[in-house]
Amino acid sequence: MKRKIKRFTLFLFLFCLLLVFLFNGSIHISDLDRQYMSGFLKEWNIKTDKDSIHQSQASQLDYIMRVQKGVLHSVRHDSIAFDSVGIVRCYFNERRGQCFDRSVLLEKFFMEAGFKIRHIYTFFKHGGGPIASSAFFKKGLSSHAMFEIKTKEGWMAVGTNSDWIGLQKDGTVLTLPEVRDRINDGSLDLKYKAEVKEPFFDEVHLKGSFKVVYGIYSRHGDFLISRPVETLMRKAGIRKSPFPDYNLRMLLYNL
Repeated sequence: MKRKIKRFTLFLFLFCLLLVFLFNGSIHISDLDRQYMSGFLKEWNIKTDKDSIHQSQASQLDYIMRVQKGVLHSVRHDSIAFDSVGIVRCYFNERRGQCFDRSVLLEKFFMEAGFKIRHIYTFFKHGGGPIASSAFFKKGLSSHAMFEIKTKEGWMAVGTNSDWIGLQKDGTVLTLPEVRDRINDGSLDLKYKAEVKEPFFDEVHLKGSFKVVYGIYSRHGDFLISRPVETLMRKAGIRKSPFPDYNLRMLLYNL
């Protein structure tokens, strides 16, 4: 009996592990994406020589901020179909999207330029007290999508609804959890003032109470398409994924 239980437990573990890998999603940059990304960059008069971009911390920051401002000024805050998320052609033609659209779009620009990125799902309350981590599984959650980018000086948070970056006046780069810590201890002193809208954390009812989860793109599973499983599912007419959109490598940053 014990052997049967052990075998069943092992089988169940391996099955769950297989499911996790099968539905692992990642951002894919297609040739068509590159075509329209090039169109955006020409419009913003931004050159993309990787050697120049990565020459120094200052050159990296300059490129990051210029692309961020370009996206924020070009993609107004408005809804677009979920199945258009990440398709650069749609953003180029529609000129609209929400925080998750701009986050994926910016991530594609920076990945193409040779940066490492990690996506962030952050959630919070617009009213009331602190929020528990378990609220991630509840309905009616206030959330925001953004990401961090690896610079020469370390990981740095990048705004997707507002043109703020996690850079202190003394040059220290900040991750989003570090931004939250500095909000809570009163030491946040960002170098650049946001010119496009206020940073999301200024809209949170209880300052510094937001939660941060790396690697989650959506709780409903409609954004990323894992290959080959969800690709085959869509060809068969099954468009709804049974799992959230996640990236395993980025999920490990939560540990």
